[in-house]
Amino acid sequence: MERVVIMSLSEIITADDFEKYLVATVKDIPMTLSFNGLSLKDARDAFEREYIISALKSNGWNISETARQLDIERTNLHRKIRQLNIHEE
Repeated sequence: MERVVIMSLSEIITADDFEKYLVATVKDIPMTLSFNGLSLKDARDAFEREYIISALKSNGWNISETARQLDIERTNLHRKIRQLNIHEE
């Protein structure tokens, strides 16, 4: 709730604000990944990659907005994007 109040540009909070500014829940992320045979590190990296891509898409690939949404520093998001070889689609 606090995040929506801070991020909203209008004085009145609507349902659209919640959809726009809240992080997608796990059920909203398509689980197209197969974790069979992956190490824990590889499975975690695959999940993180999909999660970050989903957040980036929902924010129009805006790094600052995505970092705020994920509650991480922009520099950490940039590092993760490089590490996970994420490119705008």
